[in-house]
Amino acid sequence: MIRGENTSKILKMRDVIMMAFREHYHERGYTEVTPPTLVQTQVEGGSTLFKLDYFRAEAFLTQSSQKYMETCLPALGDYCISQSYRAEQSLARRDLAEYSYIEGECPFITFKELLDRLEDLIVDVVDRVLKSPWGHLNPNFMPPNYVDAIDWLKENNVTKNDGTFYEFGDDIPEGPERKMTEQINEPIMLCRFPAKIKSFYMSRCEHDRRLIVGGRFL
Repeated sequence: MIRGENTSKILKMRDVIMMAFREHYHERGYTEVTPPTLVQTQVEGGSTLFKLDYFRAEAFLTQSSQKYMETCLPALGDYCISQSYRAEQSLARRDLAEYSYIEGECPFITFKELLDRLEDLIVDVVDRVLKSPWGHLNPNFMPPNYVDAIDWLKENNVTKNDGTFYEFGDDIPEGPERKMTEQINEPIMLCRFPAKIKSFYMSRCEHDRRLIVGGRFL
C-alpha cells in the first residue's frame, strides 16, 4: 500500500505537518523533550492501560506524557511529540490504540493568553503546511465557546437521539461536533464547558463560575 499514490501522500503529509509543529515550537523558544513510553503510573483511566512485564515488575505503555512534561516545566518551556496508547477497543474515530500526541506546556499564563497561543499554534502550523508543496488546508480560524455551540445546534436543528435539543449542561458528543465542522468548514476551538461535566481540578472562569477555562479543538 505504501508504494501506492494515496498512502504515500498521507505519509508525506504527516511528515510535513510534524515538521511544521516542530518549527513552530522551535522558533518560539520551546524545548522538545523525549519522555519515556514505558511507565508505571496512569494518566487517564486505569481501564485503558496496556500492561506488560518490565523485568518482573508491572509497567504500562503511556497514555500521555503530561506528568513528565509538568516535571520538566520549571526548567524548560517544553513540548513533546510522542507515541501514546489507549487499550480502549472502539470503532469511534477518536479512540485510537496508538497515536502521536503533541503536548505543550505553558507556565504562568492566563486562559486568554493560552487561547492566543493555541490560535497562534494552529494558524501558524496551517500556514506552514499551506506554503509547502503539499499544502491544501483552510487557514481560517473560528473560536466559538460552549454556549455558542449550544445555540448553533439549536439554530441548525441538531438534536439528540430522542429528538430533544442540547441544553446548557449537556456534553456535546462527536456526532454534533462533526456536523459543526462539516457545515462551518473552519478550525473550531470549543472552550468554556460547564464545570459539572468536567474534572474537579479544572479552573473556573472568572466571569461565570459555572464554566471551566479549558476546551478542545474540533
